[in-house]
Amino acid sequence: MGLFGKKNPKILREIYHGTTRLRVIQNELWREKVGIIVNVTNQTLDHPEGDSKQIIITGSHQLVISCRNWVAQNGLVPVGDIAVTEAGKLKALYVIHISSPVFNTDLDNQEQVIKDLILKCLRKGEELRVNSISFPPFCLDHFGFPIEMVVPTMIDAVQEYLLTHTDNAYSEIRFVSQLKHVRHWFIDEFEKRWPDCIPVSKKELKKKVKKERLSATISGDIAKDIEKKYVRDKTPQRRKPEKKVIGITAGTEIELRETDFEEFKDAQKLGKSDVLINNNNNL
Repeated sequence: MGLFGKKNPKILREIYHGTTRLRVIQNELWREKVGIIVNVTNQTLDHPEGDSKQIIITGSHQLVISCRNWVAQNGLVPVGDIAVTEAGKLKALYVIHISSPVFNTDLDNQEQVIKDLILKCLRKGEELRVNSISFPPFCLDHFGFPIEMVVPTMIDAVQEYLLTHTDNAYSEIRFVSQLKHVRHWFIDEFEKRWPDCIPVSKKELKKKVKKERLSATISGDIAKDIEKKYVRDKTPQRRKPEKKVIGITAGTEIELRETDFEEFKDAQKLGKSDVLINNNNNL
């Protein structure tokens, strides 16, 4: 499928945290139809590569102008801070641009940098009165943050916000990636925290049942019940052949379908049929 071909997002895991639904999504970030798309970029908002570059391409010149105007009015975005612009031709309402720091092994508590950025985005989203937001995995690639630190820290920050803002306006918070290894980090983290998080697709459900069978956490009978309930049986059903009845009309034998048999019998009683039913045929 081409770069701009249509492709629906796939929900891999989801769980309700109070009234807010948290989801792991397989999708391109720039395809997201939400209130806010969070974009990890640099101080100049020039979107050098990856998702950031594709966001600016899809948002078209309206988004480019919005970014240039923001920098012209406010200067460079401080490292570890955010800038908000309109979304141009993206399917979102706004884009929050994060001026990402670069990972430094000599500094302590860099998890707090990730957490602070998440909290700033969530607070800004409520100020803008949106009810959904899509986060990419933060500060990977050339920013150098290790994914094993980023994923749990992002989810920790979201949980912290939801616990301290129980009256928040978010109906949905999404963690979005098209990269398989990144998605699996989010899926594993969800399953550690919420073992009952919902595997939405039937394929994922089959994998979960198989995994549970192998680990003997549920019995085979329970697994079969789950499969019957959620996974359609694809075994072809054989159609029962119709029984045939021999009838006689004008001295000639003819075959009647079983479904016609009662109809001909009724017609005979009323004298409206010249077909004689052979009594030797038993249905």
